[in-house]
Parts: sequence; structure tokens; C-alpha cells
Amino acid sequence: MIEQICEPVDVVVSFSVAGKIVPRKFRWRGRVYDILKIHQRHETRDGKAVLQFFHCTDQSSPYRKICFNNITNIWTLEETETDP
Repeated sequence: MIEQICEPVDVVVSFSVAGKIVPRKFRWRGRVYDILKIHQRHETRDGKAVLQFFHCTDQSSPYRKICFNNITNIWTLEETETDP
């Protein structure tokens, strides 16, 4: 079951040779999650802001969606998979 979260998170990133953002880990509710795999990435616009979404897997969940807003420079955890 997918749960909507929409909470700010701290994210550690690196950059690819092409200059793309690659999230590596994030801290949510005092716990650090290492991102094991990014399954999908896509962008949308919200006014002038470009929102970059990353669908990923970490050691605790097979699915999380995090988002970076390039205007506010804020990362949010948008969704997570929970047990049914």
C-alpha cells in the first residue's frame, strides 16, 4: 500500500558526469536511509519551479518517492510503501 507523506527530508547527493543529481541517502524522522537503486526519475513544473522526482529503493522499503524543488532547494519524501 502506498502512503502519501509529503514531509521535508535531508538528502545527500552526488552529481553524474552529465551534471544530473543522484540522491544517495536521506534522513527522515531521525533515521538515515541509504538509497540502493533509483528505478525512475522524471520532472514536472510547478510555475517557475522544476520538480525532480526519484522513485527509489532503500534498505527498509522497496518503494519511496522523493522530490527536489529547484526554486526552494527543499527535498521532500512524497510517498512510501507500507505494509498492508
